[in-house]
This record gives sequence, C-alpha cells and structure tokens, in this order.
Amino acid sequence: MAQQFIVKGANRDQRLRDLLFSLDEHIELFALDGHDTGVSVPTKVTDRIGDSRVREVLSQFQYYDLWSGDWHVPEPPNKGRISWSFGGT
Repeated sequence: MAQQFIVKGANRDQRLRDLLFSLDEHIELFALDGHDTGVSVPTKVTDRIGDSRVREVLSQFQYYDLWSGDWHVPEPPNKGRISWSFGGT
C-alpha cells in the first residue's frame, strides 16, 4: 500500500518537488486546495529507497501522515540553543 501524506502550505513549493523527485521520479504530488499538497509514495518506491528517506525530506515541512493520523512539525533551526538570546554563548 502506498504511503500518503499531506504537506501543509507547500502547493507552490518547488523545493518539496525537487527534494522528493531527487529520491524517485515515481513519487506523486498533487494539489489538494489552494495551499496544501498531497504526496503519494508507491510501495515499490518505499521498498527501493526506504521509508526513512521519504520522512527525512518531509521533516523539513509540516505534514500529516494519513496512515498514522499524526501531524509532524519541523523542528526550529536552533532548537535547544536559546542561550544566545539571554546573553549566553
């Protein structure tokens, strides 16, 4: 069964398309509404490249995994490094 995702606010994001197609050209992208993009990863692609590679790309975006029913939000770029804003080094 294909993996299915919704990527929030990525309808016009060429970076998402480029990153996913660099993994495999058989990954399908489709517009869902004015802002969101559907992603379908065929089983043969997942078997070939692995589940973790797709999720690694998607982790840069806010996405919903239709199988698990969970939203995933990208981590802030400096997570855990807030000391600079309080005068730390």
